[in-house]
Amino acid sequence: MPSLIHLPFDTTPQTIVEILQRDGGVIIDNVLSTDALTQLNTEMAPFVDAGNTGRDAFTGHQTKRFGALIARSPACGQIALHPLIHGACEMYLGPYCETHQLNFSQAISIGPGESGQSLHRDRGVWGTHLPRSIEPQYSTVWALTDFTQHNGATRVVPGSHLWNDDRTPK
Repeated sequence: MPSLIHLPFDTTPQTIVEILQRDGGVIIDNVLSTDALTQLNTEMAPFVDAGNTGRDAFTGHQTKRFGALIARSPACGQIALHPLIHGACEMYLGPYCETHQLNFSQAISIGPGESGQSLHRDRGVWGTHLPRSIEPQYSTVWALTDFTQHNGATRVVPGSHLWNDDRTPK
């Protein structure tokens, strides 16, 4: 089974973009320091504790979600502008726009016994009328704890971003 490429934190935006264009995703190891992870987890903890679980299988009956992270956490504001990730974003979206903006921020805490989320394309929120030759979004996932198959890590099908809309993974 194919898996995503891991890059070191001292990689370049160009390398990130090349792999994103080919595979549709990439993992960059150790981008955040231990101190930054501690600060993020500390700032997020009250919102995780107070959060509500999902209403259906897609949002997760044992999964808590909350948004507006920049308003809730100074550390989230810092990672939203992380130079490496921001540089890759500018390079990735640059051919399709004059500028870009943060559209959405969300924290997700997956609880014990949660089932896996169904495979889907985040790009689907833009509908099928937007040609594949135009890239409308650049998404990031920041793992604040170990991110494994057993605790609900995001599943990715490398290369599926190049498939026709009606093709599904087997």
